[in-house]
Amino acid sequence: MKQAWKILDQEVANTPMPDEYKDYHVTILCRDCHQVRSLYIESEFLCSPPL
Repeated sequence: MKQAWKILDQEVANTPMPDEYKDYHVTILCRDCHQVRSLYIESEFLCSPPL
């Protein structure tokens, strides 16, 4: 599974974000740490300290 996530991460990194979504924020609820965060849509959706 680790290899599958690595391939997906590479695909995302190699795909440019369209200008209309460049500064778009989303609010998420992390199912692992149960924190609500607001972040850029192009950020990785992995648990990390709140922004």
